[in-house]
Amino acid sequence: MQKLFTLLLIFIVTTGFFHSKKDKALENCADYNFKNKHTKEYVSYFYDRDDPKVLGISRTIKIQQKAVDKLSQKHSDYLKKNYKIENSLAVVIIPKDLTTTEAKKSYENVIESQSLKLLDAWTEEAVFLRHEKKLLEEMKEYTAKKVFNKSSIKEKIEVNSYYKELSNCEKEHSEASKAFELKWID
Repeated sequence: MQKLFTLLLIFIVTTGFFHSKKDKALENCADYNFKNKHTKEYVSYFYDRDDPKVLGISRTIKIQQKAVDKLSQKHSDYLKKNYKIENSLAVVIIPKDLTTTEAKKSYENVIESQSLKLLDAWTEEAVFLRHEKKLLEEMKEYTAKKVFNKSSIKEKIEVNSYYKELSNCEKEHSEASKAFELKWID
């Protein structure tokens, strides 16, 4: 029984189960500063690239981006075909066989209406794309938090910015160790 207790104690000590107050406070300080000062780097380094939601949203974004690009090109081609620039203004190109003012105005209305329909379709798809990109960033942030919290300090210091924040926390600790530990221990 005593051997079992001794082995358990050795295991706990060697696995780092017990952290000193200083070590825990330093890690808390570095974690907080890294996440708040280097948010983009924190998310891009630690998000879960295998998370099914991240993968699904990423696929949706690729498909949606193609749709937006296709509509953008379609609208651009339509403008090039049906408009010309006169005095810095886009003006509908009126076919020469339309001679009456009424026919010209009717044709112009049809062209402008179709242009607006294409632009509305592009806008709708672009808004959806922007929404999906925002959703992806939120999902990456969510998974980054989970991965980061499970990561050891050795894994975290592989990120240069985290290493710098940890170094800054060590400097702060050396100036007022008790106050530092009280501030960062929890």
